[in-house]
Amino acid sequence: MRILLLTHAQYITVALPKVIEYAEHLIKAGHKVLLVATSKRNRFRPERFIDNGVNYLISPSLLFGRFRHGADLFDSIVRYYCLRNERFDIIHAVDSRPTVIIPALLLKHTRGTRLVLEWSDLFGDGGTIKERSNILYQQTFGVIETFLEKHSRRFADGHLVISMYLFNRILKMGFQQKNVKIHKMGCDINKYQGLSKEMSREFLSINPNSKIFVYLGKLYHKDHKLLVESFALLLKKTGKDVELFIVGNNTPLAFDLPPEIHYTGWVSKEEYKHYLSASDICLLPLSLTKANKARWPSKITDYLAAGKPVIATSAGDVEEIFGRKNIGILIRNSSIESFMKAMLDILRDEQKWNFYGKNSKEYARENLDWNILVSKTVQFFQRITDC
Repeated sequence: MRILLLTHAQYITVALPKVIEYAEHLIKAGHKVLLVATSKRNRFRPERFIDNGVNYLISPSLLFGRFRHGADLFDSIVRYYCLRNERFDIIHAVDSRPTVIIPALLLKHTRGTRLVLEWSDLFGDGGTIKERSNILYQQTFGVIETFLEKHSRRFADGHLVISMYLFNRILKMGFQQKNVKIHKMGCDINKYQGLSKEMSREFLSINPNSKIFVYLGKLYHKDHKLLVESFALLLKKTGKDVELFIVGNNTPLAFDLPPEIHYTGWVSKEEYKHYLSASDICLLPLSLTKANKARWPSKITDYLAAGKPVIATSAGDVEEIFGRKNIGILIRNSSIESFMKAMLDILRDEQKWNFYGKNSKEYARENLDWNILVSKTVQFFQRITDC
């Protein structure tokens, strides 16, 4: 199939690597993919290139900061202008932000291409806009995004949703179940082969004797507070042989944090793999907000692919994983004390780490392997195009 993959993400930021993995596995399965993203800096000139078999269109944007992530009308127009004469079998639009939904609907109208619209975050109605944006954004572009999120879906031929919460929500909106599919972010189960904990700690200059907790990716403020404050409380119970690495572009909550809490900032793909390989336990502190209930935290796929024990709160579909495989400790609330106690309990039960890790790997292999997920998604695309 010839697939147009439209995203609002910047090339390349934290939101894009999993989409790129998906695109590359579509290529491996014999399909053609054009992935559209936004340039981090370019204001006027679109850029085209091929990487790992995936064709890329990197569109310019006149805006800056958070507004550059999907809110630019100029970006939307450039995308449509660049794509207007190209032929695709299916448009896979990731979310309904203006730079995605406007060119998607124009191409559907002018070219007759079938549109599958993905719902991978609850933006409005108390969702991610509330969690990550200031009042100015919420009351300006946030209003537009909420409107598009609610009303653009009726123009799509099929729907991909990332969680059971959104699956149930879209059925309540009146869409037929046969045209809706759950679409998880998968993993490359061979990504961490050849790495050992000892090798990765030496590569990163990490103390080989420390007990290492790791969190990968961006943090909402409430989740960030839960993570840092529970770990600081843990340090008072355990002493100085425990460390936390927060990997990714996150600003420290305070200047006087314990030295055992490390913020890495942005890291390369190679460093990312080594931090995960070097860890003992992976953390998923999700406060029980509507945004977290509706999302699928894609970082857990890498935790599982790397065969690591996981401590998580029971937000969204995370509970389903723990219900099928014993991969660590699931917390039924999001209190600082409960998260600290879970970390303390797993430190005292080190003999179970290999058991948890083996189960994590098995779950990833059986349920989250990109090769399996891509095959099912393409079958769904073919059913939509045949209608």
